[in-house]
Amino acid sequence: MDYLPFKRDYVALHGILTSLGFASERVEKAVSLLMAEPEAERNYERKRLLSSQEVQQTLSVSKSTLRRLMNSGQLHAVEIGTRRIGFRQQDVDTFINSLNRHR
Repeated sequence: MDYLPFKRDYVALHGILTSLGFASERVEKAVSLLMAEPEAERNYERKRLLSSQEVQQTLSVSKSTLRRLMNSGQLHAVEIGTRRIGFRQQDVDTFINSLNRHR
């Protein structure tokens, strides 16, 4: 994937932040972190939480089956609110790999 368009955006972002009066060293750090796009994307994908619907689609299971997997401890969910849960991509991948090993 070509990140050249993103780099042009970051140069523009650098100019905007500097013109708004943000400290030069903070602008440099923010822009340099953003320019590390491929690594940042990989980390984001590892840490991103999936919704119940995304996991249901990925595993091709119903809501009740997903709930049974959670209650049995086969699939770990993370509370992200009083009535919301999410799933770590890594946990879903581990579950899928465990299914493949048992085949």
